[in-house]
Amino acid sequence: MRLNKELVIARLKAGEPLVDNGFYARFANGDLCNIFTYWKLRDAGDIKPIFPDTTEPGIYRKWYWDGEA
Repeated sequence: MRLNKELVIARLKAGEPLVDNGFYARFANGDLCNIFTYWKLRDAGDIKPIFPDTTEPGIYRKWYWDGEA
């Protein structure tokens, strides 16, 4: 299921990490985050990576909520 921005933010605030592999962003259960929502949250600094950023293919990054509550 593709989630809207409000649902994505609610799940991130609840502590669920968002997984990014460079092609898509999704939650552990497979729900997809709209890629534009992901870019907007990332560029605004509302989400921060759990692991250091890498451009190596196949490496997944996990993002957590770091915006204002």
